[in-house]
Amino acid sequence: MKWLENKWPAVLLLPFSMLYYSIVQIRNLLYNVGLFKSYRVNAKVISVGNVTVGGTGKTPTVQFLANLLLQSDKSVAIVSRGYGRSISDTVVVSDGRRVFAVSQEGGDEPLMLAKNCPGAVVIVDADRVRAAQLAICNYHCNVIILDDAFQHRRIARDLNIVLMKRDSPFGNGFGLPAGPLREPKRNLHRADIIIINGENSSSLPPMPISGKLLVSADYQWVDCINSNDEILFPHDLYGKNVIAFCGIAHPEHFKRMLVKMNLCAFFAFKDHHFYTDDDMSVIENAVGRLCPDVVLTTEKDWVKLNPEWLGGVLYRVRITLKIQQDREFVSLIEKII
Repeated sequence: MKWLENKWPAVLLLPFSMLYYSIVQIRNLLYNVGLFKSYRVNAKVISVGNVTVGGTGKTPTVQFLANLLLQSDKSVAIVSRGYGRSISDTVVVSDGRRVFAVSQEGGDEPLMLAKNCPGAVVIVDADRVRAAQLAICNYHCNVIILDDAFQHRRIARDLNIVLMKRDSPFGNGFGLPAGPLREPKRNLHRADIIIINGENSSSLPPMPISGKLLVSADYQWVDCINSNDEILFPHDLYGKNVIAFCGIAHPEHFKRMLVKMNLCAFFAFKDHHFYTDDDMSVIENAVGRLCPDVVLTTEKDWVKLNPEWLGGVLYRVRITLKIQQDREFVSLIEKII
């Protein structure tokens, strides 16, 4: 969804934004005074979230944290709502050893996390408390990472991490539906760490609060891999003919990664898109017509496709999150955990 970055048309929606903000702030107040209860579970809880809708890099951050903690011999569970899945039941996507669910059942991002965080339990459930208790009781997890949970205050947490885009941390500055803000900027006081994602992220935007650990991060393209486990590095593709497609919140970010290649065609679908036969036919026709050296997609899209589709020409791009102030960041994580 493209937000109304031009403030004049957005002003027309301000009455609805004010109503939305009122509801959000009343709900927060009820949690603050204890009329709404936050449940504490018998494990350390880290929340990863944002104050705007859309992609800010939550999933790569959850992946980074899970693997960091697994390397420290923690028993980690990732708990997610599982946006876009076809069922509403509690689903164990992975028990840390085996992946059980497909993307329609568990959601594309939880399935991607299950594959990229071997050893982590991954559970999807709209009731995060129930999912966390399941991870603790059945799988003996001692660290719970909540995906997209800054606004989900029903479960108490030991650390709140909030992510923002460097180039547009607050969009047009308006709340839903006039803008992308899910709650007022001043509510960042609940955050412990604010991560600014994006290119040139060493340039940090001013924040409306002080006293928080503010760190910058960027995505690094590690490599790309096909169904035959053949690996290509970014420099291997410079000057090559490439077709790419994705269904993510900000497809332009993926497209910018391909600037040194001869991009023959680029297909952008909506975020969390599930591919139909018609979608795949369009891509197949482009591949047959343009004869690219490779076809690239994201890992989030890859888990929704038959890996044998298009044969060895289809590669998934693997990226990692690079935290600039990594020592300070890791030190705070270790202190909490």
